Amino acid sequence: MTAALKHLLRAALPASLHAALTRHRRLRFTGPYRTWSDARAASTGYDAPDILARMTAATRAVAAGRAAYERDTVLFPEPAADPLLLAELTALASLRPAGLRVLDFGGALGSTCFQHRPFLQSLPPIAWHIVEQPEIAARGRAKFSGPHLTFHDSLESALAPGPPDLVLISSVLQYLPDPWPLLARLAELPARAWLITRTPFADTLRSDQIVVQHVPATIYAASYPAWIFSPAYFIAFWGARSVTLTWHPCTDGHFTAADVPFDYRSAVLHPLPGK
Repeated sequence: MTAALKHLLRAALPASLHAALTRHRRLRFTGPYRTWSDARAASTGYDAPDILARMTAATRAVAAGRAAYERDTVLFPEPAADPLLLAELTALASLRPAGLRVLDFGGALGSTCFQHRPFLQSLPPIAWHIVEQPEIAARGRAKFSGPHLTFHDSLESALAPGPPDLVLISSVLQYLPDPWPLLARLAELPARAWLITRTPFADTLRSDQIVVQHVPATIYAASYPAWIFSPAYFIAFWGARSVTLTWHPCTDGHFTAADVPFDYRSAVLHPLPGK
């Protein structure tokens, strides 16, 4: 069976059936590693040559209407939305009826933007600014940019049009070599909300742990360093910044790495009144 035919068959399955059939093809984690460099040496990294090509092909299919959305280059035929994101955008729209700005840090080629497009028609215009690695940002500018979707290879460029109403950090913190300085910069922005989704946390950890995440070959053959975060440290970080923090579960599942059980969670953060 060709790769193209497999892709078409996957897209033809209802999302619920697709999920049931792919449960056994789960992520695998090895480690822990003492340093990020050690984990990087034990993995292929995000710059494996065919990841960007697969990402481009999947995003092109969604943009052309041949699939409802994609996640990690896997296509899904049925529309689905993150209720947390929709709730935040709806609430912000009542405050900013002229239009919203979203800063999507690590937003690939517009995965979340395209996924939620059908659900945002009744809201004011949303300017979606994606910050990505230079090669991904360049591909996004060449293939997918438009009046309300722009791609940037630096935070400064994305902020040039003005401060964001919503900072979206979806499934990206764990893949940054040094996430805390970046998160501190994002936390300083005069945003009305921060939404951090699909991020791994282990309640037993008092400090963050480095592992290597192995992607099933049925998606793409790759492995890369990743962090598993300590909820205690995360809470302390935001507790010093005059915000409210609300945890939410997400559907990415429960895993174990180096005998440490962890799961993926989302966090919604709002400035305290008057801040």
